[in-house]
Amino acid sequence: MSPFALEASLHWAAVGLYVAATVLFAATVLFGRPASVRWALWAAVGGLAPHSAALLIRWIAVGHGPYMLKYEVLSSNAWILAVMLLGFVWRRPAWAPAALAALPAAVLMMAFGLFTSPAARDLPPTLRSIWLVFHVLFNKLAVGAFVLSAAAAAVLLWKLGNVAATVPVALGKRDACRYGRLPSPGAIEAHTIRLVGFGFIF
Repeated sequence: MSPFALEASLHWAAVGLYVAATVLFAATVLFGRPASVRWALWAAVGGLAPHSAALLIRWIAVGHGPYMLKYEVLSSNAWILAVMLLGFVWRRPAWAPAALAALPAAVLMMAFGLFTSPAARDLPPTLRSIWLVFHVLFNKLAVGAFVLSAAAAAVLLWKLGNVAATVPVALGKRDACRYGRLPSPGAIEAHTIRLVGFGFIF
């Protein structure tokens, strides 16, 4: 098997595991099953492993980082988003709803990239500089922060919408527990603003 065929196979394996993680996060959030959070996180970590291997294989095969073609850019954007999401939710399981927006975004990036041309291209001499590395690194951090900020905003809208819809009627025990585990609207809004600020700086 050629390196590029192996890389594509690993990418599709990562997509499958990210989709499985999204389903488990949905079970956690929508059906009030907190025990599913750890399984969802481990499924996402499982997807991150072949994804990382695919990017490394690509890096070695083409001789430069994954930042030249749309295929490489989208895959590396999805990778940094998955890493930042896992770091965020692992420490704060109550933020699991953010994964329902962030993980599908990563899956769409990877899937779209897989249907573009994966042909390797040499890095032009004008771009062979340490400044390109800084530029790409800062860009990836900004993309990850902005997508997580959008995910946090989606969580805020979801919580406010559900609370507004359930105020006139008595909440069931499971629903009250489920919505109570989410961060407060003020905390969600504060994190949304912080993530935007983080992305803006980079």
